[in-house]
Amino acid sequence: NIPTVTVVNNNNALNQETLIFKQAYGGKPSKKQGEMWHFSEVNFAAIAESMGALGIRVTKPAELRSALAQATSSARPAVVEVMSDIEALAPHPWEG
Repeated sequence: NIPTVTVVNNNNALNQETLIFKQAYGGKPSKKQGEMWHFSEVNFAAIAESMGALGIRVTKPAELRSALAQATSSARPAVVEVMSDIEALAPHPWEG
């Protein structure tokens, strides 16, 4: 019952690492490379709820602030699951 708040970026993939997979296939995208990082849908908010924590699923950016406020004021463990676009990639910090 430690009131932690965990934020999960859920894009159903490890798509932040696509550069590594492209390099593994010689820079040539293939259908096989997607098998390495695309996952089945998982509802982490529902899993949190099933374990007695607060689970909140955010599907729109405008919902994030209220979800975090609800999670921090709940006085119990909370998971805020943020559904994100599989193609939205953060720039690599070493690429300037």
